[in-house]
Amino acid sequence: MYQGDTRVFSFSVEDNDDDPIDLTGVVITMTIKKQRGATVPSIYTATTTSGAIVVSGAGVNTVTITIPATSTATFPSGALVYDIEFVLGSQVVTYITGTITVQTEVSL
Repeated sequence: MYQGDTRVFSFSVEDNDDDPIDLTGVVITMTIKKQRGATVPSIYTATTTSGAIVVSGAGVNTVTITIPATSTATFPSGALVYDIEFVLGSQVVTYITGTITVQTEVSL
């Protein structure tokens, strides 16, 4: 990703038979940090409750995460780590985790 660009990530959640999993009532959170660890401060957090993550689609199983340009402009360049957690009641599942590489913006 480039600093200062709007980023939109979208994916569908399905079971092993490719049937949609209804995400109604699930709270989804994406957290981005410089490195893994509970005490490391977050660079960015998006949630379904804040509206930065939207669940939609016929099967209520399409997740769309939008990170605005105003947020990515403040991201440090280099490798950042992220995870996406799903919470329903007392059940917490880390659905996706990975690395995002941030490139310094040329046009400031």
